[in-house]
Amino acid sequence: MSCDYGVWHSETPLTIQQAREIYLALCEQWPFLKGENTTVRAFYNDLTKRWPELQTVPAEKVGDHDYCPWSCEISHSGMAVVTACVWPMAGKVGSFIGELAIKHKLVFYDPQSDRVLVPEHLRARRAKEHGWLSRLFRR
Repeated sequence: MSCDYGVWHSETPLTIQQAREIYLALCEQWPFLKGENTTVRAFYNDLTKRWPELQTVPAEKVGDHDYCPWSCEISHSGMAVVTACVWPMAGKVGSFIGELAIKHKLVFYDPQSDRVLVPEHLRARRAKEHGWLSRLFRR
């Protein structure tokens, strides 16, 4: 059993429902999101500097989850990264990935808790759009 996380680039603010749908599409139709985004590549590079890809782990480090917490290869494309880590490392890995996603201005989705972290620029955009709508409907 593994603990999974999804990170991707978005141009628009997302609700939890929209993030859930994108994550499921990533899992079922990889690579669901098409294109290239340099922040996704930078995120992936930073992530694998912290914990290397499973297939690159030296024989003497196999099973050392502090060195490599992945339960399978990381799925990554030009627009998204989906990871699966071993349960004992779930909290540590989830926290790191969430912080790294926000640093790179990417969306982070945790399907175990149905939680989405949206980067500040998208939250600000949503707030601006919401403010415009609320002013429209004021009497």
